[in-house]
Amino acid sequence: MDIGVGLDPTLGLDLEQQFELSRESARLGFQSIWTPEGTGEDSYQMCLMRWAASCEVIEGGLETGIAVSPVMWRTPMAFAMTGG
Repeated sequence: MDIGVGLDPTLGLDLEQQFELSRESARLGFQSIWTPEGTGEDSYQMCLMRWAASCEVIEGGLETGIAVSPVMWRTPMAFAMTGG
């Protein structure tokens, strides 16, 4: 069974705390880290930074994903630019 961690701004964590939680999730054996869309943060950037933090612990890092991404809020160009 794959088990992931959900992180969102309502936890009140600063960036370094989120990165430490990402590293700890990797240490504890979780497979993924999820973030919601529409919280005021760039969810694509948050996924990238959380993945990078988990790469410090395990090779290849944890999978990251956006739990829900409302398409109506982003144009196709915006999706292409943020997706890398």
